[in-house]
Amino acid sequence: MSLDDLRKDRNEAALSDFSRAIAIDPSYTWARYQRGQVYREMGRYDEALEDFSLAIEVISDDSAYYAERGETYRLLRRYEEALEDFSRAIELDPEYAWALGSRGQVYRSLRRYDEALADLSRAIELRPTMSWVIAERGELYRTTGRQDQAIADFTRAVEIQPDYVWAIGHRAIAYREQQRYEEAISDLDLAIRIDDTQAWLFAERGEAQRLMGNLDEAIDDLSHAIELDPNYAWAFGSRGSAR
Repeated sequence: MSLDDLRKDRNEAALSDFSRAIAIDPSYTWARYQRGQVYREMGRYDEALEDFSLAIEVISDDSAYYAERGETYRLLRRYEEALEDFSRAIELDPEYAWALGSRGQVYRSLRRYDEALADLSRAIELRPTMSWVIAERGELYRTTGRQDQAIADFTRAVEIQPDYVWAIGHRAIAYREQQRYEEAISDLDLAIRIDDTQAWLFAERGEAQRLMGNLDEAIDDLSHAIELDPNYAWAFGSRGSAR
């Protein structure tokens, strides 16, 4: 049994138990909250939203309920609703680092960079070991052209969580943008050793190889990225440039 299959089985078992608890006691908000998280993990966002909203109707002053609904809205790219929920969670608990970090993600998605930086930095101040928030701030720095600060944050995130593929891969992008191609390729080699199922890692390594003039290696990596994701337009474009 694969890890994905095992996770699916556990989620189904958890759903069954939470649903039974709710059938016995429809006002059991904790069970609704937990079931909502399971639904969201399974990609069943409408059902997750329904559970979080029903929990909020019963207990309207629990910051976690708003934050989890906000995260579901964020995944659906319903950013204004996500902002509203994260802000409500932070009003209820001003030191809720996870909600601050998540609101920072939303602000970054909306290109409201100053607000994103303020939220992410405050979250890091409160919880200095939350690697994903540090990496999010790194991506904000990278997006706004501050590659040195981006690399510093990505490195800090990887020091906390050495197998953090997203942070390693995005540090590689920052290296590539600084024309530090060997360091970019080294990071991408590491990321691919950890997880060889992500097309974007092969595409990024292929692009770094192309920029170094290693065209055969570039074409190999970009072709593998396309095998993993046949609709990867950027990889097709980069491979075309390598031919």
